[in-house]
Amino acid sequence: MCQSEIGRFHFQIPFGLRDGRIWAPLEVDNGEACGCVCPACAAPLVAKHGHGKRRPHFSHRATGECSGNLESAIHKFAKKLIYNNSMILLPAWTGLPGFPNPPIAQTVSGRLIAGDKIVWPAETVDLGGSRLEPDFGLFRPDIAARDEQGELLIEIRVSHTVDDAKAALVRQGGHRMIEINLSQISPDTLFDAEGFRNQVLFSETNRTWISNPAAEGAWELARDRVKALAAEESAKDRIPGNSSSQTKSQSDSSTRRQPRAFDPNELLPLSRAESEDRQRHPRIGTLTWQVGFGYGVVLSRATRTRAVYRVQFGHGIRLIFFREDEPKRRF
Repeated sequence: MCQSEIGRFHFQIPFGLRDGRIWAPLEVDNGEACGCVCPACAAPLVAKHGHGKRRPHFSHRATGECSGNLESAIHKFAKKLIYNNSMILLPAWTGLPGFPNPPIAQTVSGRLIAGDKIVWPAETVDLGGSRLEPDFGLFRPDIAARDEQGELLIEIRVSHTVDDAKAALVRQGGHRMIEINLSQISPDTLFDAEGFRNQVLFSETNRTWISNPAAEGAWELARDRVKALAAEESAKDRIPGNSSSQTKSQSDSSTRRQPRAFDPNELLPLSRAESEDRQRHPRIGTLTWQVGFGYGVVLSRATRTRAVYRVQFGHGIRLIFFREDEPKRRF
């Protein structure tokens, strides 16, 4: 019998292989007439359509141990499903390690500035020209196909994820690649042909981008813009007579001693603050909602005579705002 987790399923096998295609038990004739073999060890299988509380499954025709394992069978079944279908869900791109979304830059005074968040939603695409394990020289993806954006590489994760070396090769080649994670799939889903198909093709929770050059390119543009803003602010924060190579603690101390000179074009409007008196300034510690940033805490009023405020958001991001309902003066 199949080793590994097959034993926990009472020696039931969820799918069989025939004519180069994976089949569910109810898709073939009952019994030995199914003509299927084990996807893991190629031994003949018997289809059992099940009755009552017994679920449909395959079992080995002869007793003895299977030389394969359940993980490899799941892997083969998933590849065949994608190969034989013409649609798949691509995940949303929300950032990657080394690609925080939104990108963040730090000024010389230690203030963090958030750039534009890249919005890249999930979408279902049509596939064509699928190939199994094509040779790309230094690596082989499980599947290569094409959609309206061009070539798409697909990896199926059952026991091993795409490692950093392979991911680097994919990015260096400018390829798009997604990984579908089936390592946590439940036994009930394995024996449910339609449920397994949906997990492989259309689940929103088990897939991620390994490489998406278009999204990463948009992220790099946003990163460059926010880095330029941080550099511009840093140049204004530097104090005449001090070396630009001063330590961060010296820079922070000097910044606290000097009034901040604001350019009105840099300021963002303070949209609203909770529990504030509209006839007065927002109280320190109240929450404000900013479009694109969410909730932030009002830390301080930047000057005594002008309606300018410092607000801190998640991840330590601090930005400067002015009140929309107060006169906007030159700073």
